Parts: sequence; C-alpha cells; structure tokens
Amino acid sequence: MPTALLLIDVQQSFCTRPYWSDTDVPAFLAATNALIQGCTARGVPVVRVLHTDGPRSADNPFALESGLVRPLDGLAPFDAALTVHKQRHSALVGTGLGVWLHQQGIRRLMV
Repeated sequence: MPTALLLIDVQQSFCTRPYWSDTDVPAFLAATNALIQGCTARGVPVVRVLHTDGPRSADNPFALESGLVRPLDGLAPFDAALTVHKQRHSALVGTGLGVWLHQQGIRRLMV
C-alpha cells in the first residue's frame, strides 16, 4: 500500500515557547531520524509540514521572517517529497497536501 511519512511541526519555532523542554529532544530526534532514514532508504516519500502564523514580523517565531520556521536543529537532512506551510491545526486544510497525497496514490500515512 502506498505510504508517506508526514513530519508535522518538527521545527525550530517551538523551541521559543514557554512550554518547550529539551528533556526528551535527544530521544525524539533519534527516533525521528531513524524513521527518516528508513523511509528514504525504502523510497517512501517524506513530507515536511511547517506551521506558520501571523503577524509577519521577525519577532514572531512562527513568521517566515523570523528565520525559525525551519527544521528542528538536529533533524537529519533529507529531500522532502513535498513541503507545505499550514496556518491552522490541520495540515490538510488550505495546504494542498490532501490533493498531493491523492495524486501520488498515498493511502497510508505515518505521522
């Protein structure tokens, strides 16, 4: 069954939030990087979903202007099959992700 890995909100912006903790980051990165490596080795597309939100200014960590809407430090580099920016909690609303998944024949998601 055609499958894709979705990496949602694995971005540097969240490190600026008061609830952020580095405690579990090493284990999270190890597991996520293993998923990325396994998927790319098997030809499973990996999709990057980043969260953006206003206002559009350098002091807003979720604005592109901040430079923080980028992969989390320590995440293994990979060539994303698709990168989308979402502005709500759903990665499927207003991003084109659903259309792309349908066009690619993707029927199973790893999130």
